Amino acid sequence: MFAHATAAIDELGMTIVDARVVPIRNGYSLDTFIFMELDRRIEVDDLRLRKVRQALARVLTKPDDSVVKVTRRAPRQVRMFPTRTTVEFDEDVANGRTVMELVAGDRPGLLSNVGQVFIDLSIEIDTAKVMTIGERAEDVFYIVDANGKPLSGELRDALSKRLIATLDSQK
Repeated sequence: MFAHATAAIDELGMTIVDARVVPIRNGYSLDTFIFMELDRRIEVDDLRLRKVRQALARVLTKPDDSVVKVTRRAPRQVRMFPTRTTVEFDEDVANGRTVMELVAGDRPGLLSNVGQVFIDLSIEIDTAKVMTIGERAEDVFYIVDANGKPLSGELRDALSKRLIATLDSQK
């Protein structure tokens, strides 16, 4: 759902400045997104709010798993200050999960691209903390494999290579 929701918000021309994914016991998660218009307005009229709700409802109730393609281009200032994509891993031994820190240039569809890579590699988000500082995204994902275990070294390598290739090709 993370990839779907972030794609819908991005496609509406909004920027996600913070996100949290918190698992709950029944296999679902509570996803919280803080987003705003690209011009940094924080006031939202009823019509715009209705459009956001409709877009989220549409993508979150789709019968298939295909992620909405984000077609919006990155703003000029983001393209002028490229940030090299880096991926680092650590272990959260106490909670049996892998911690992945991702730094990348912020752009439309970034979180959706990350979510799609997770889907492709059968990686589950246990918790996520997403933060955007100017043109730089600094995100931390607490993730597990399809069996609910921390990522193996092989899966970490595959994830890192895939994220860097995917995100750097989108610049």
